[in-house]
Amino acid sequence: ENLQSVSNATSIVRVWVIRLLVLLAGLGVVAQAQGFVDAFAGRAEVTGLQGTLTGSNVGATIEVDEPRHGGKSPAKSMWITFVSPATGLMSLKVDGQDFDVLLGVYRVKAGQPALLRHLERVARSDDEGDDGSASVEFAVKAGERYEIAVDGFARSEGSFQMDWQVEDLGVAVPMLLPCCCGRRGS
Repeated sequence: ENLQSVSNATSIVRVWVIRLLVLLAGLGVVAQAQGFVDAFAGRAEVTGLQGTLTGSNVGATIEVDEPRHGGKSPAKSMWITFVSPATGLMSLKVDGQDFDVLLGVYRVKAGQPALLRHLERVARSDDEGDDGSASVEFAVKAGERYEIAVDGFARSEGSFQMDWQVEDLGVAVPMLLPCCCGRRGS
């Protein structure tokens, strides 16, 4: 009888732990991703209203048909897919720990397979000051996939940290015109 009670209590605790993890993941407290990858075809997915991921582009390569990140030629890019949990405005910042970051955010063109040659730019950034970071803000729609590339200026490489936050507005944000530095996109 005591063993049965312990078994039931253990099951109840497991269920509550799983529910808590699902809740935290939905709030963006827990990033759900395996991490950044070099090959576009092998990219992992991340979601959440906010979160942080770390990565490194040391030893990364360029792929055929890869777009220009931050307006510069790609060289050592790492990829991840962000699936928006809400409709609103996303703020994304990548800090290069010891290198100058290039950042590109893309969507796959409607009706096309998820291949590099079918990407259309959503936002890009090359430098956000002297610290080597890059940041963008852009409109997101719930359930849509955004392909994110982190690269290094002039083939530079190192560790980086990506932080994001989605402001859930519940309505589509109108397209923003790119400013002179290319920080804003649709």
